Amino acid sequence: MSDQRNRCFGKAVLAEGSAANEFKTTTNTITYTIKGKAYTKAPTDGFAMTAGTTQPAYSKCAYGVLLDTSGNATTIQGPIKTFSSAATYSAESVLPLPENSNPDKCLIGYIVIQTAATTFTAASTDIGAANITESFVDCDGDAPQTVILY
Repeated sequence: MSDQRNRCFGKAVLAEGSAANEFKTTTNTITYTIKGKAYTKAPTDGFAMTAGTTQPAYSKCAYGVLLDTSGNATTIQGPIKTFSSAATYSAESVLPLPENSNPDKCLIGYIVIQTAATTFTAASTDIGAANITESFVDCDGDAPQTVILY
């Protein structure tokens, strides 16, 4: 029996893109599988975040970064965790991750967006805007984790 799970082999090294509200993969060619078939994606700039509802001020949210068989990237939004004040926001917390339920896409990493005194809307707000803190988490091998600390 063959292994049909979708996996990413090697780190994408996700980072903020050259243009506003975009991200990129840097330095590494990514090898990943979808339904047991191998694909590769060279380092690419200019991916847009494609999904999400507006995050309120003082919130944290993880967005999954997915590749399809053509190497096109999309994002999926996880649950938004909101905080009552700046004081509670700054504490480390458990952050639920989005779940990739699409069998035709492979999860390669996460973009974690933390808002301070502003809101964030995927594909609209600049990832590097004032009062936005972005972090990038790469997947390597089996990725389906359920939470991370942020």
